[in-house]
Amino acid sequence: RNWHLSNVGIPGFWTHSALYTGDLHTMNEYFASEFPYEGYPSMSELIKNKYPKIYSVYASKDAEGFYPAVVEAIEPGVVLQSMPKSADADFVVAIRSRLLTKTDILLAILETYEHIGKPYDYNFDFDTRDALVCSELIYNALFEQPPTKKGVHFKTSFVNGRKIVSPLDMANKFVEEYGKPDAELKFVYFLKGNEKTGTSEVSTEAEFIKSVNWSKFSFFQK
Repeated sequence: RNWHLSNVGIPGFWTHSALYTGDLHTMNEYFASEFPYEGYPSMSELIKNKYPKIYSVYASKDAEGFYPAVVEAIEPGVVLQSMPKSADADFVVAIRSRLLTKTDILLAILETYEHIGKPYDYNFDFDTRDALVCSELIYNALFEQPPTKKGVHFKTSFVNGRKIVSPLDMANKFVEEYGKPDAELKFVYFLKGNEKTGTSEVSTEAEFIKSVNWSKFSFFQK
């Protein structure tokens, strides 16, 4: 997002990350093959019984008429909101795991539910879980927990002396592994916005690869 003050403290062009879950209907369809699971007949029934507060959010449309489908850590904390609201940005890219099973993805989503309602981590401290920054939420969700859950392996970097995995680190992982048979991530979609016209256009995988070297001051981009 252009002009966000928080961009200054986060390295590189990509400064935010979120996890798409899909709405209740989408999850029921996608995870149908994994159910019954823990005695529940569907994903929505699992959420309804184990996470009733989260279910009530999923079951309600927002002010614009959309159902929630994204978990993300923003100011002031970890929230569940719609895709149009989450993707209301100048540049949006979607990348996805190549190697995780549906069970692994289900467990990743359930991990994010454990953090909904926690405050935003203004200290960017990856060693604690009482508050979370955006990429920390994704890192935790995709953290490998053998033998029951495979994950995605991210390299850590340092910001202000603290160990983190930044959104740029996640994008760089895709670029560094691109074309390799064991690459863990795949490209899905890239939207580039134009502030002057208030419109967006579908961009390419090649352009996304270039973006990791763009200035964080994205309004300088053509």
